[in-house]
Amino acid sequence: RGKLEFGLILINSLPDTPTYQNAFEIVRIDSKKKYIICTKSKDEKAAWLADISKAIDSFLHRQMQVDKVKTRKKAGTVLAPEDDTTDKHRVSPTTSPTAMSPTRRTASTKT
Repeated sequence: RGKLEFGLILINSLPDTPTYQNAFEIVRIDSKKKYIICTKSKDEKAAWLADISKAIDSFLHRQMQVDKVKTRKKAGTVLAPEDDTTDKHRVSPTTSPTAMSPTRRTASTKT
């Protein structure tokens, strides 16, 4: 209660009106409920919009990564960590480390 999931909201900048100044809205896409937020200045409004947009983008990016891992687990594929310090390759759950080529094993253990 009292929380908005970033994957279920949209944000929209609102024009100034006699009723609302420096406002934006948050819309829940699951219920169409709207929240109107008014800020003290245009700069504060811009900062809020930028911060919320960044948080939504970050959440959706992480969610996509989680979904990819779930999909690969269902398919029975395990991936090596994807960073600059490891060799990027797929290893089947039934493949033993000794079945891999010596070059590949060495490359993945270098620091």
